[in-house]
Amino acid sequence: MRWATGGMAVRLVMFNILVFLLLTTLRLLIGLGLPLPTLPGAFGLATSADLSVLATRPWSAVTHMFAHTEVWHLAINMLILWWMGGMFRGYFGDRRTLSTYLMGGLSGFVLYVLATNLVPSFPQGGYALGASSAVMALMVATATYLPDTVIRLFLIGPVKLKWVAVAYVVLDYVALSNGSNVGGHLGHIGGAAYGFFYMRGMQSNRDLGVPMEKLIDWLVTTF
Repeated sequence: MRWATGGMAVRLVMFNILVFLLLTTLRLLIGLGLPLPTLPGAFGLATSADLSVLATRPWSAVTHMFAHTEVWHLAINMLILWWMGGMFRGYFGDRRTLSTYLMGGLSGFVLYVLATNLVPSFPQGGYALGASSAVMALMVATATYLPDTVIRLFLIGPVKLKWVAVAYVVLDYVALSNGSNVGGHLGHIGGAAYGFFYMRGMQSNRDLGVPMEKLIDWLVTTF
């Protein structure tokens, strides 16, 4: 079974797809008239920078990074997760793949909440969801570790991995000035920053992911 043999990157892809199918099924059932309880923002899984809303759904700091409501959003994130997460896992193993995914998602969440509340010009309200921040952490961490690895991109050809990561970060930075999906772009930059500093720390024998790995170990052992 792929869940058992595919490694952590494949498991994360499968779990994200499972959550997407569950959310799709719930929306379908509601559309058919079933009186199911609902919460705004992907049935309560999406997060928010509004502190009053966040206080009522603290779990969303984690659940948002597994929730998608649009097919293309899911497809792009899962393609990069399978690709970059698979490369990362090949060098650093399952535990670090999971901890980097979670820490990248949390770093994106923290930057999104802080920036939105401290910079009044950023759009207020709304919900944020998706694995993009977590995926960016894995991609940038991999590119920082293997900067000169050459990959082939459709319609572009061979490109060094570091330039792919730089292009993603620059595009998110530029997109902030457009005023659309500011929360998403802030989250991407936060996840990318974690991936970069995590790998720089690893190269200096400082593992920023240890606290998360210890928490995961405790949860697995306890439950």
